[in-house]
Amino acid sequence: MAEPSQHTSRLFLLDRKSGQKFLIDSGSEICVIPPSPTMNKSPQSNFSLFAANNTKIPAYGMVRKELNLGLRRPFIWTFIIADVSSPIIGADFLKHFNLLIDLKKKSNPSLISKSASHGTVHHIITTGPPVTARPRRLHTKLYDAVKVEFEFLLAQGLIRPSKSPWSSPLHVVPKSDSTVRPVGDYRQLNSVTEFDSYPMPYLNDFAHALHGKRIFSKIDIFKAFHQIPIAECDIPKTVVTTPWGLYEYTHFCFGLVNAPQTFMRFMHEVLRGLPFCFVYLDDILCYSENAEEHRPHLRTIFQRLSSYGLKLNISKCVFGVTELIFLGHLITPDGIKPLPDKVQEDLDYKQPETVGSLRKFLGLLNFYRRFLPKAAEQQYLLSEFLKGSKGKKDSKLLNWSSEAITAFQRCKQALADAALLAHPSPSLPHLLFMWTPLIMP
Repeated sequence: MAEPSQHTSRLFLLDRKSGQKFLIDSGSEICVIPPSPTMNKSPQSNFSLFAANNTKIPAYGMVRKELNLGLRRPFIWTFIIADVSSPIIGADFLKHFNLLIDLKKKSNPSLISKSASHGTVHHIITTGPPVTARPRRLHTKLYDAVKVEFEFLLAQGLIRPSKSPWSSPLHVVPKSDSTVRPVGDYRQLNSVTEFDSYPMPYLNDFAHALHGKRIFSKIDIFKAFHQIPIAECDIPKTVVTTPWGLYEYTHFCFGLVNAPQTFMRFMHEVLRGLPFCFVYLDDILCYSENAEEHRPHLRTIFQRLSSYGLKLNISKCVFGVTELIFLGHLITPDGIKPLPDKVQEDLDYKQPETVGSLRKFLGLLNFYRRFLPKAAEQQYLLSEFLKGSKGKKDSKLLNWSSEAITAFQRCKQALADAALLAHPSPSLPHLLFMWTPLIMP
């Protein structure tokens, strides 16, 4: 995805493999890349490079690179190593791969929405008096990081100081990038909140529309939850108590019981009537029979999102590919498969010692349950261990019989042997087979 720099009209392409931004320069005859900091720079004498003003540019050799530009194939090309300020994709690359710079029809929305372009708000309808909580002490290693995050949210207008009688304790969630996400522990608030019964999509429903589709895109919305404001009368109920005082959220925050339902209702409104996409919260799958059909499909989705003030999280989007990962599944033109790394995680899972560990294993296994024939029969002995369980943190030790050990190994192998599930054809008859598991009491 080409994007202009912040200070000029120059265009860059992001290589998702290296994280480098490559300047698109159709006036350059060749592709050039700066030397790495550790490279032993010895100028080459067998060729010379010259800038547009005829200044000589020292060159140090060549390197073969594979670029991932977020399109439907890798781009492998030879770059000249030279003293340039940024990597350059030149005319030779553009010509070879038949790429065209089209500024007239470019579509590259900004990533930050200053105000909502819709009327959706989140309501918190409670059935009891205000709930309150004492502030939790923070570990010294978390104190500064959480304070910085709260200052950022305050500057963005997502929180504000509060004098509300409501309050919930602070909870800190570690993120995969080693940063933290401070959220409210809203269990008490949720217990006195009326439940929103709006239906959430069944994760596997998208498979029914994929027969004959060969081109796919995955669209992720930038800071999706922050796009939905909380009703002014309900903002005081979102208060989180911190070492620096009380703060209330003006927009969606993690942990509220009905937040997914409100957002799902909103996204169904945004994309209503578009038969070529499936949405689950902030993840959108677009599917088409060919590339020519796919481009107008994407354009229509972009126009809908833009009209509601929603922005794309470009780094998490994938456009125009023949297979991609969506909601924990590998989507291909032929069918759906479990993710190989999840299958390997299952195979590497050690025999659980506690009920809580076994419950975690079965949760991993049953995410792909529809790929597993006779799953209930295979898991029967393992499920018996869970009777009377206290949940994921149950530390009760397991007493493994030889039959249970065999069942555990068979369950692991069943996922390893899971076959591709073909996309159902709407033109063929669907047969329903009734099966009763042969389980002895």
